[in-house]
Amino acid sequence: MSSASVIAQKPLSELSLDDLESLVEIEAAESDQLELKRDLPISNDAKGWRESGKLHKNETRAIAIEVVALANGYGGRVYIGIEESSDDPKRAARMASALPNVASLSERLGDGLNGLISPPIRGLALKAIADTEGSDDGFLVIDVPRSLEAPHGVGVPPQCYWRRGSTAQPMEMRDLQNLFWETRTRMERIRFEQQESVRRYEQLPTRPNAINYRFTLVSVEPLALKQLTQNFRNGTIVPIMSRGVPAEGVAEYPLGRNDIWTFAAFGTAKSSENLPTSSKHFTWAVDETGVIEVIGTLAMPTDPLRVDPYDFCATAAHLLYLASYVHRFASQSLDQWVLDGEIQSTCDIVYGQNPADYFRDITVNLRRGALFRPLALSLEQGTEEVFAALEERIWAAFGQAVVDQAKHPYQRPARLA
Repeated sequence: MSSASVIAQKPLSELSLDDLESLVEIEAAESDQLELKRDLPISNDAKGWRESGKLHKNETRAIAIEVVALANGYGGRVYIGIEESSDDPKRAARMASALPNVASLSERLGDGLNGLISPPIRGLALKAIADTEGSDDGFLVIDVPRSLEAPHGVGVPPQCYWRRGSTAQPMEMRDLQNLFWETRTRMERIRFEQQESVRRYEQLPTRPNAINYRFTLVSVEPLALKQLTQNFRNGTIVPIMSRGVPAEGVAEYPLGRNDIWTFAAFGTAKSSENLPTSSKHFTWAVDETGVIEVIGTLAMPTDPLRVDPYDFCATAAHLLYLASYVHRFASQSLDQWVLDGEIQSTCDIVYGQNPADYFRDITVNLRRGALFRPLALSLEQGTEEVFAALEERIWAAFGQAVVDQAKHPYQRPARLA
């Protein structure tokens, strides 16, 4: 039987009926990140989803209030189909009767929430869970991220809510002012760290017949990572590997060779300068405040360059692997990051490997560069979708769509004990 915290950290895609029943078994209490609903809230004289198969506006609005309250706070989940006790705070008492046509309900409620909540909440996700295999009836879970664009409101004009303890409460003007300030400060820090990463990238030495690249992850909230170099070297952050490494990509695999992490003013770094046998030029860096990046140059003697976009995808994947270990080491509950990057060549013509036809390259001009817009992600909730989006952008930078035989076999790192 899992604890409430373990279930809360489980990716929505992996959540099952057993998890919902475990919440009942352990009598999980409502909190600032957990909301229980026996049913879709509606007045007694109105006909809603159960009676008519149509969502009543009051049902959508009631759930929207709970969702907005979570998004304006620390994020969390709404479980619809679990009866609450009369305790304070309320606890999961028993499974309620299943909701009819729960898959259709999930789709329609999701559309309704997106239309009612302003601004829309990025990353909001719903999952229908059948009560028995093959059944159309079941239960609904709404996964609400902590929003980078808070505050959010419900309706027109928007009314703002947030969690106070285990309930959604209207926000007062002072609350709104504080939240606006926090959001502005948070975004300014992210932009600053991204700009600093760009500055370091622009200081790369100019090499002929080369491609420069950068991938940067910034934590939404500042971290407090201490003694990074020592903890990398002794295996506290990344276990010392006893087996081979995956495809290296355009930079050496960052989770191998713990002994070459070096001290830096900002935290720690691993550079190709410490690997005299490497033909690659790169630096992996981890900042004490929660900035993880790889910056490097792929230089070749051939003109024009011939490269495989897969190698850039592999390095982007390694960045996510490294960040997962760092996040585990940080031991901080907030898990929100922003990923961005860029690729640029120093020559006019680049031949990109065509996975559909190995005898034909794709010719592109990357001198002007390809800039990847920021992507928000959670390392615990799963990074497959974010990686897939980034992989598509990398291949597009080389003038082609990613095909199945060229996709990186990316899986988010297994949950770390």
